[in-house]
Amino acid sequence: MDKRVVITGLGIVSCLGNDAVSVTESLYEGRSGISTRQEQIDIGMRSHVAGAPDID
Repeated sequence: MDKRVVITGLGIVSCLGNDAVSVTESLYEGRSGISTRQEQIDIGMRSHVAGAPDID
């Protein structure tokens, strides 16, 4: 039962950036990816803050 796994790449998608360089810069500069999210307010969620990645 030999199964092989091949990893072809590595990446980051986070609220601090979408690549390793952006995330590293955000961390060094002390940026927070946490913000108030209007979508959560609109649907009545009790928590209005989140760290949402920019994936558009």
